Amino acid sequence: KVDHFVIMKQVHGIRSVLGKAHSSFANGSCQYVHLITQHDVGAIQYVIVPVFNDYRLGQEAITNVMVIEGL
Repeated sequence: KVDHFVIMKQVHGIRSVLGKAHSSFANGSCQYVHLITQHDVGAIQYVIVPVFNDYRLGQEAITNVMVIEGL
């Protein structure tokens, strides 16, 4: 069973951890909201890694590229 998800952003191949989202939600879904700042300009992808109850890592998922222009 998945305990939580680690959420990262990837810019030019470099990953930075943004946070985590727990998987225990009443309706069976979860969400993570990343507030875009002036530091989030350019091509960004998100990487989501499930972490199981025994702390094993699951297969990561990578989103499509989003291009964010200057704020």
